[in-house]
Amino acid sequence: MQDGTESVLSVEPEKVLKFARKYTARRPRETNVWLARLEAERRFGGHGIERVWAAARKEVPGTADGVIKV
Repeated sequence: MQDGTESVLSVEPEKVLKFARKYTARRPRETNVWLARLEAERRFGGHGIERVWAAARKEVPGTADGVIKV
């Protein structure tokens, strides 16, 4: 595939999770990084998603109204 999805799909789930976790540690206040992490955890992790969601809510600045917009 030329759209880049082939390379993403061929990556091992453990590597995707490691990469996502690494970048949330490096950029803990970035909403888009956490959204990508949550998606990776949902697709490849399966367990502990509630813990990850709680960590994201703790780290990312904003209000409940801002969360509704996402």
